[in-house]
Amino acid sequence: MAVSPEFGADADVFAGLAAMVVGLEGDRAALQNRAHEVQALSERWKQEGTLTRAELVLIAVNLHAWYTGLEVAFDRTAGVFALQSEATADVNRSGVLAKIQMQVRHLVPALVTPELAPRLHELRKFQHAFRQAYDLDLDLLNLRAHADDLLAVCTSVHAGLGGLAEQVAQALESLEG
Repeated sequence: MAVSPEFGADADVFAGLAAMVVGLEGDRAALQNRAHEVQALSERWKQEGTLTRAELVLIAVNLHAWYTGLEVAFDRTAGVFALQSEATADVNRSGVLAKIQMQVRHLVPALVTPELAPRLHELRKFQHAFRQAYDLDLDLLNLRAHADDLLAVCTSVHAGLGGLAEQVAQALESLEG
């Protein structure tokens, strides 16, 4: 998307929105890759009843990477819509979950539904615990529950981010005329 000179001072806003759309597409692809890997390993785990320690660690790494990528996407969106300072001021990041459930009618759709928030909160807690771990002792029941949480929310999150990117892209195209 090219920025027309006629936008003047709004060119920065236009460029920021265009960059957000491109960034969200990359975020969505990365999130989908992590979710597919968790799904493939989870299916094997359910079929075979066990995985190697390396495969279990790979699930944990993918869970951490997925939620970290989700935070990047949320921060990217919050920054463009001037929610950045409030979203990142919350040290434990739970405030971000409240922000992504907000919608501004006819402008910004909610990125996730309130029903997904508890599972996202559990994934946030796992990400925090995993990042702070000094001894990687995996609780298999907990790991499986978190993998199930990710698989339960990933499609809706992917669609929510895609819907926002599509809505902003269409708005930008209509402005370009």
